[in-house]
Amino acid sequence: MRKTATALIVTGMALFVIILFSSSPANAFKRGTRCQIIRDAITFAPENLQHYLVTNFEAVHKGIHHVDLLDKRNKSLNPYEAEDIYRAILDSIEKGKFCSYNTTHRFGVLAGYLAETVNPANHKNLRYLVPGRVHYDGEHAIGNIHNSLSRIIRDYRNPYLGQQRREVTDFLYNVAVNEIVDHWSSAWRATGQEAGEMKLAGYDIQRARQADLLRGINLKLKLPG
Repeated sequence: MRKTATALIVTGMALFVIILFSSSPANAFKRGTRCQIIRDAITFAPENLQHYLVTNFEAVHKGIHHVDLLDKRNKSLNPYEAEDIYRAILDSIEKGKFCSYNTTHRFGVLAGYLAETVNPANHKNLRYLVPGRVHYDGEHAIGNIHNSLSRIIRDYRNPYLGQQRREVTDFLYNVAVNEIVDHWSSAWRATGQEAGEMKLAGYDIQRARQADLLRGINLKLKLPG
């Protein structure tokens, strides 16, 4: 009897371990939320970079949903894969592939990885997660991309793991948008591109209605769809 009980316990523990390590958490920012994040990030981007992203919006937009493939393949997101994506953007532009689909698509892929690195929680819907006010905190140069990703994990991903209070989700949404802009701008400048006129720190996006979502309402350059 004791041996049977012990065998059941061992079997149960083995199953628990298998489930624990084979399952993968769903993406924190859902597809609709990431659509909004990328529009808000473009709103805050320097003028020339903003024009580039809007002109190539279809490829950038598809890129931010690249992380959905991880869910379909039952894989967890590795934040440090963003390092290879960032370097691939630099390499493509430096090789003159400035307007190729792959280059512009990678801007979106990088944004998706950064958003999911900032916010590891699993949220229910678009309206719950998108704050009524999104605040631009000014440009911050990235420098070493590996160190930047480690900072995001240390300062945001780890401390706020699993937290879904509204003040936390609003904060992390703002962080994600600003981190995306900073990484985009740093890649842009690192390849010798002129940024153009920049937004001042304190620039805000204000929303009062559901209809304000997913419309790129703050952009002078109209976004597709």
